[in-house]
Amino acid sequence: MAVVFQKKRRAQQYLILTFAIVVVVSAIVLWYGFNKKEAKQANNAQSLPAIPMVRVNLDVLKSAELEKLEPFARPRPFEGQAGRENPFLPY
Repeated sequence: MAVVFQKKRRAQQYLILTFAIVVVVSAIVLWYGFNKKEAKQANNAQSLPAIPMVRVNLDVLKSAELEKLEPFARPRPFEGQAGRENPFLPY
């Protein structure tokens, strides 16, 4: 006589049913999500506010306060050994 494992078969049936439900729910959510997104884009295109013009005043760069500033001194180049041959080896 063949031994039939009813618990394993029943567990597989529940897993298959759960997987099918998850796939159907995901498909419904994606379907409605994409359709609502297209409708929102169509509505947003009509109701966008006008973007104001931005003007930058470059005369500020020619002010006396900025002319008084001095640039930083350049750092000296590094003297000596730059590091280990393989930095990932422990000491």
